[in-house]
Order: sequence, then C-alpha cells, then structure tokens
Amino acid sequence: MTGPTIGRWDRFVRRPDDHTTLAHHVAGFSASRILDESGRATILRSVGTLAGDEYVTGGAIGGDALLGQLLWAMYPKAVHTVIVPANRRAVDPWWERISERINLIFMPDGSTYEDRNAEIVQRATCLYAYPRFAEHDPRSRRSGTWQTVRLARRAGKSCTVHILER
Repeated sequence: MTGPTIGRWDRFVRRPDDHTTLAHHVAGFSASRILDESGRATILRSVGTLAGDEYVTGGAIGGDALLGQLLWAMYPKAVHTVIVPANRRAVDPWWERISERINLIFMPDGSTYEDRNAEIVQRATCLYAYPRFAEHDPRSRRSGTWQTVRLARRAGKSCTVHILER
C-alpha cells in the first residue's frame, strides 16, 4: 500500500520497501492574510525544513496562498489539499493556474471560517501557524490563525507558531 488507508487507521501507511508501519504525517497550515516582505521571508525559511506526506492549506489570500504554492513547488510528490472557505471573497484561487495534483475541498454554503479552520485541524496531524501578531496582542483578537491554533491545541495536535510581525 502506498497511500493512506481509510477509516480510523488513516494515520498509518505501509511503504512497499519497508516492513514497518509509519505514521502518515499531514501538516496543516494557517497564515495571516496580510504579509509584508519580512513575513514572506519567515514563511520561506520555515517551509524549506518540512518533511511531510501531505500538506493542507486554507485557500485564502496572503499567507495561505503563498504557503500552498510554495509547498506544491517544493514537495511535488506529496499530497496537497486546499480547504476552500464558503465565503470566497478573500480566496486566491492559485491552484487554477496549476490545475494538477491539488485536492480541493469546498466548504458548504453557510459554513464559517471557523468551520474551515476546524477542517484543517481535523485533517492534520500537526499545525504550522503564521499569525501576524502575538496571541495576546490586541490586534490578534479576531485572528483566524490564532483561532486555528486554539482548535489544534484543544484537539491535542502539536503546533509550531511563527509570529510574522513583532
């Protein structure tokens, strides 16, 4: 078997050349919509060190779009999934320029960004987050990235957070 299995065992994969069962690593991502050059540089530095079987991003403008494109280009053999929110006003459909090897999941009408964020957390074994400001900074009060981090923490997922602006 070369891909994830179905059902409650979907975290495990058996490699054809390896007789041990390995955890299937699915990295989820959430990032600020507003990026400056320093934020872009932070994202570029961090994704170069990742190793995963699958990458799940959020589909919004800014950080989500940058991450999706970088991961797709840097890890072409991995599975790439984009969770597209129902509210498409702030979506960058970068995948339309590529149109290959991208799994698209469109959230249903009436669903919220929190629903989209929960879907990212549910599919991921760990989360990499790129909020614009620190968690307790007053400017982070309505941050979807911090919301995703809190959902991941409650779900017991490991979280790596890179603050984009100090």
